[in-house]
Amino acid sequence: MSRILRKAWPFLVILGLMGLYFVAAPIIHDRLFVVKGKPIQVNVKLPATVNESRSGVDALVINNEPGGVYQLWGWAFPMVDKSIPAGDYERQVVLVAPSGNYVFATEAVERTDVQKYFSDLSMDVTMSGFSAFIASHTLEPGIYEIGLIFKNTTSSVSYYMSTGRCVTRTPNTLVLEDPGKSVQVNVELPVEVIQAKSGVDAVGVINEQAGVYNFWGWAFLTTDKSLPASDYERQLVLVSPTGNYVFAAEAVERTDVQKYFNDLGVDVTMSGVSALINRNALELGIYGIGLIFKNPVSGVSYYISTGRCLTRTPNTLVLEDPGSSACQSVIDQYAGKPVQVNVELPATVSESRSGVDALVIYNEQGRVYQLWGWAFPMVDRSIPTGDYERQVVLATPTGNYVFASETVERTDVQEYFNDLGMELTNSGFSALISKDVIELGEYRLGIVFRNPQDNTVYYVDTRKILINTPDQLRLSDPFVTP
Repeated sequence: MSRILRKAWPFLVILGLMGLYFVAAPIIHDRLFVVKGKPIQVNVKLPATVNESRSGVDALVINNEPGGVYQLWGWAFPMVDKSIPAGDYERQVVLVAPSGNYVFATEAVERTDVQKYFSDLSMDVTMSGFSAFIASHTLEPGIYEIGLIFKNTTSSVSYYMSTGRCVTRTPNTLVLEDPGKSVQVNVELPVEVIQAKSGVDAVGVINEQAGVYNFWGWAFLTTDKSLPASDYERQLVLVSPTGNYVFAAEAVERTDVQKYFNDLGVDVTMSGVSALINRNALELGIYGIGLIFKNPVSGVSYYISTGRCLTRTPNTLVLEDPGSSACQSVIDQYAGKPVQVNVELPATVSESRSGVDALVIYNEQGRVYQLWGWAFPMVDRSIPTGDYERQVVLATPTGNYVFASETVERTDVQEYFNDLGMELTNSGFSALISKDVIELGEYRLGIVFRNPQDNTVYYVDTRKILINTPDQLRLSDPFVTP
């Protein structure tokens, strides 16, 4: 038998190689020679999101089974200039994930059905259709938002548009998700921002059979009044005690909001928010409605709580009445938590000024408090106070809690200390503190200031103490250090 094997082994090797060839050849050929469906760019900087647009995704179908190449069909058009025909724009399909994006070559497709449906817009959208090939093996596993880049061939100005739909790359296939599926689950949310305004208008069903709802609302930040609301990217977040769901959201023009808040001196015309929510993507229960706003220039993200909730029942999504106790308990889980515990504090600055104005109840249950005050170091009087990042610290001899703090405009402080020759307009601070996350006892109140230019850190002692009792969190009278 061994003699037979010795004589036959060359033939067995050849037979094995032939089998390997037939299995691997299509894959190797596709990876090395087939270009259809491969991205033409990866991780590009996306242009600004278009203010107003219309879009739809029709289908994602397999085009080449062995090669894993799919064809995506849909339609979209920007409404920046209604006099420009949709056919005049170059377009590219973009698959966007938190880790990066993939850009694919895209062809314009005639869509007389879209032209007929949107005839009341008085726009030429006959060539609003798009088609793109996507090779699944070029994508990392995960879920991707489907977007488009439109480029005006005359002005060369580009716009980004989200379709509100997603595809999932599994190990073996590419799947077009139902509308309104969350793009991320259980993400670490940014610290909740206090200097913001928001409102929830409606959550209405748009496809009962598919369980798809449309969220409408508005929100904007007042942390930097020089930035228009349109400059921020935004996402809708539904939060619960067990996790959260993040949904793609679009900016919507809201001239009513701009008119109402015109006295704030902020451009909030594009403060509107619209998002699709698929109820089948959610577990049963109550969810707080929040928004993530991201400054695309600095990369800094902010979390805004709208103060409203919706409940996922077996058959529907219900927007809860404002102020319900069940809703408040869900919302408060993110408010007032320390961002750090027991950190090494810098040395107390030799000269500073500070004051604590108030500690007030922030929520109806009285478990979260809002602290207001002002402070500034005097290490370098040429540095405007607004240039410093700041955090509130509650310290004891054995440890400390550090809380996120926002800068607040204080023209009264500037006027009072005008003789110092310092820029103190933004010397105010505000922070949320949850009494349930800190131990009972007395805490010395301080502020950590960081100069983002050179990362120098200073500690200002306000000479105030907070006392956490079983029933309340309260400020004590000022004391003098011996």
